[in-house]
Amino acid sequence: QPYTWNRFGSFKEDVFLSFCSRMSRFIMVQRLVFIALLIALSRCIAAPVKPKDWKDYYTRPQSNNPKNYVKSAFTCRGEYALCAYATCVKVSGSDPPVAECGCYSYPTKTVNIGAIVGTLDGNLKDEMKSECKKKFDTPMCPSPEINASPFCKAMNKGTMYKGANPDYISTWNPVDWDETTGTIPAPVTCDNGGTFTNCFSAACYKGSPSSPYLKGIGSPRFNATCYCPYYTLATGSFNVWNATSDPCGPTKASNIEKDTLIYNGV
Repeated sequence: QPYTWNRFGSFKEDVFLSFCSRMSRFIMVQRLVFIALLIALSRCIAAPVKPKDWKDYYTRPQSNNPKNYVKSAFTCRGEYALCAYATCVKVSGSDPPVAECGCYSYPTKTVNIGAIVGTLDGNLKDEMKSECKKKFDTPMCPSPEINASPFCKAMNKGTMYKGANPDYISTWNPVDWDETTGTIPAPVTCDNGGTFTNCFSAACYKGSPSSPYLKGIGSPRFNATCYCPYYTLATGSFNVWNATSDPCGPTKASNIEKDTLIYNGV
């Protein structure tokens, strides 16, 4: 009898230990699944808006007169994206018409330049005009002081375009593109209409563009993707900073295909 009991007891103990081992593995797997779900959920919550939803963020049109940019320029210091010579393709169904653009990011808090007339956030634009009117008796705010503009503060605090969660805002710097690529593309004036993007104050995200039509463009490879309004003019003139064999583009919006390359200008 003692021998039988010992055998039975030993068998029961082995089964129990095996059961505990399986339960431990099961609990560990469940924890890993739970952690993965939490990570996925956090990414969904913080994910950028779909590109065609920009009408809720781009609430004020930009000026396309270069002289107005000079008059309303201000200086910031902070992380930013540069799209001066960007190459873009349209985002189908976007409202307002928006293009996906390959740009470069500068996360080292470089000096960069913005402009009131290029600001797409209507509330922010009104705030800047009001503040500048009080300080300088003109809504153009010709201040050389760095980070004095509400635009700079919103850009550096990450509060511009709440809900879209951009990593960067597109502004301008006269030297960074050259230092990054080793060259400055030749500008061209389009006198008979066409299509161009204006990336001033556009929302940007880390990483290269996802469009297959922008693959292989940019040397070094674009490391930021910006969503810039594009404009189509049947007549009139504008400047394109990145001249190619066909820099001016279509004069009719209906002629812009999904693979039509659009260049940044004003």
